[in-house]
Amino acid sequence: MRPLAKAATIGIAAATVFIALLFILIPYWESFVPDGFEKEDLKAPSLTIGPALVAWTGSPVATSPPSKDFSMRWWITPVYSGFGGSLNITLTNTGNTKLHIYSVGIEWPDHSISTYKVVNVNITKGRSADLGAIYFQAPSGVSSADYAIVISLSAQNKFGAWYDFGEVRSERHSSEILPLGTDRSYDITDNPVRYFKRVNDLVEADAVKNIVQGFDIASSYDIQEVVAAFDWVRSNIKYVNDPNDVWLSASETIAQGGGDCEDQALLLCSMVLELGGNARMNFIKGHAFATVYVGDTPGTMQQVQDAISSHYGLEVRAFFLIDALGYWLVLDSTSYHYCGGMPTLSVPTGLGINDFAFEDTDFLYTIDIV
Repeated sequence: MRPLAKAATIGIAAATVFIALLFILIPYWESFVPDGFEKEDLKAPSLTIGPALVAWTGSPVATSPPSKDFSMRWWITPVYSGFGGSLNITLTNTGNTKLHIYSVGIEWPDHSISTYKVVNVNITKGRSADLGAIYFQAPSGVSSADYAIVISLSAQNKFGAWYDFGEVRSERHSSEILPLGTDRSYDITDNPVRYFKRVNDLVEADAVKNIVQGFDIASSYDIQEVVAAFDWVRSNIKYVNDPNDVWLSASETIAQGGGDCEDQALLLCSMVLELGGNARMNFIKGHAFATVYVGDTPGTMQQVQDAISSHYGLEVRAFFLIDALGYWLVLDSTSYHYCGGMPTLSVPTGLGINDFAFEDTDFLYTIDIV
């Protein structure tokens, strides 16, 4: 055999052996679990109940109505039978008078179901305001229903007096009412090695330090700070589809002002870490989202839900992943409009606390942020 042919044969044989070894070793490599959280590593936030807002209608009081003009935009999630959904409303003052929005809500006129919250927001001429998230209930036993947005407002005349217009309703809009889902099983893998280092390398607590310091809510780690972090991401980071699936670090997402589900989850994990808490990044088929450790005692889920509800001024449904270490509150800024909402690609399975299932996945990967 010629030397070149012999060398080529040896090279091919070596490459074949190398590839065979890879196939043998990969399962062992994948089964290696990096060091994740131990029980003593975990710190739950304090569960402070926020102060209740009281609707303010304005003083002094005007006896005749000034002009008022405004427009509204809203974003609504899928609506499920009996369960409901969430929406977020932005109102723009298109008139010449200052407006005060003191409550906002949604009603289903044909079903005697309504949900309202106090907001107390002033909007000057030409300005817009986010009226916040509303979790709402919905009719059951129907495939569609009409709803209307309800705004309670006052307007200020040129003398500084306020006229209360009371409730102002939008036109009716039709919504599909989806059936509840069913539970499904999936395999859970903690800290798979192919994701663990990649995720943790992109978490940057220092990149969010100034943002987190601006919350100034509590002297120690508190659930209201976690809610503030979630709201900040919802308000400041746009969803940007990434067909190339390039993951951005926290600083890159902030600089870009947008990111997809992985980017936003990494940013939220960075913020929880800077707050002093424990976060995870979770992967299901087609999606990623963050979770935060909130405790391990009986009643934790209800207590967390009550604390979050106090922030938004109405009762919300909070959702959790649960394991041997305790309860992990969902932080999915690409899904429901409030902290703790059901993750994207999930469906409610009932009306009890934490009744939900993933739509279509046979795996859940959980990555500890260490």
